[in-house]
Amino acid sequence: MLGRRCPRNYTYTGYETDKLIANFKDSHYKNGAQRWNSNSRIPFEDMLTDWMELDLISETVLKESLVVREREDEESMKEYITARDSYETAKAQMPTQVFKLYQIHLTKAEHDQVNRDGHDSVHKQALKLDMNLRKNDTGAIAKEAFDLGYYTHVSNITAKDYEDVFEVGNIGPEENIERISDMYSCSVGDIVEDEAGNKKVVASMGFKDVA
Repeated sequence: MLGRRCPRNYTYTGYETDKLIANFKDSHYKNGAQRWNSNSRIPFEDMLTDWMELDLISETVLKESLVVREREDEESMKEYITARDSYETAKAQMPTQVFKLYQIHLTKAEHDQVNRDGHDSVHKQALKLDMNLRKNDTGAIAKEAFDLGYYTHVSNITAKDYEDVFEVGNIGPEENIERISDMYSCSVGDIVEDEAGNKKVVASMGFKDVA
């Protein structure tokens, strides 16, 4: 489903034309749909529509890609449900540990700059948007943002594993969350660190190593 157009540049993704063209060059057409080079997944409708309006893809390719994406998402959901059922059985036997949750937050000044000059004018916002929209190399993008100090340690979450952290970070229980700073619901681009120091980033599907 399409979101709202960015009021500054009138694109759905909020990207400027040069960024959209660069992203398009990182994609290819295969098996009836436009796909990312890195993982062969189909971009969100926002990205595809921006590409179409720049005449980078046709309306036919847009529509075909959305149909294929819906079918592949349904297949992925079936696989996820099967895996989840097995996971829930194993989860009951897992010990709990305390995970650190890191998120990217913008200051008021940075929000104002994004609204005035666009997403790419604030580097950490550009990286955050890349993780949400491009779905390319999420782990590498997260590592770059973490190394640059863009993440804030917002909470400690008591959970059994990374998937459990995501669940607690969205629906609780609240007693399992020790809030250290402002925290929004756990979402794509957030980094979770276990007690051994291993970091994973929330991706569009599951988690990826921060590396």
